[in-house]
Amino acid sequence: MGRVTTKANSSSHLSLLTLTEQEDLIQRERQRRRLIRYQQVRQLSSENAAKIRERVRLAKEKRMETLKKHLTDAIVHRNHLDSGKTSPSAQATTTLKSMKTPRKSQLHQITSTQIKSAIRRHREAIKKLHQERDRDRRRHEFIQEMRRKVWAEANANQRSRRRGSNI
Repeated sequence: MGRVTTKANSSSHLSLLTLTEQEDLIQRERQRRRLIRYQQVRQLSSENAAKIRERVRLAKEKRMETLKKHLTDAIVHRNHLDSGKTSPSAQATTTLKSMKTPRKSQLHQITSTQIKSAIRRHREAIKKLHQERDRDRRRHEFIQEMRRKVWAEANANQRSRRRGSNI
């Protein structure tokens, strides 16, 4: 038949040991449990970090897809506007002119509207970059804060367990 271990039975086993052996046994058991808790906390932290990284990766991919879509739409829209400005006969003339090699002076003539739009695009890109950096900085601070909280909670639990075992 199976042996039932009770508190009285286990304490009788402890009474067979000397006081130093009992203390050593209790200390080893506490250390073993502490290590198990530590491993559990590390595992949870690791899993949470992986989940956060996955969410960030998905958000970044989504942002990139949205940006690609906007750029594609803008290019299509611009090409549509450019093609609608000239008449078919003018387009044929333009095609004939494009077959000839243009002079260097004609290659880089930029209009003021192109300059203004380039400046606007530059400002928008800088603004978007600052927003992304700010968002990344806030995300990093949030992750650090969560790590601090988990660490503080684990330390508080460990201290409370020590106090409970000293009573």
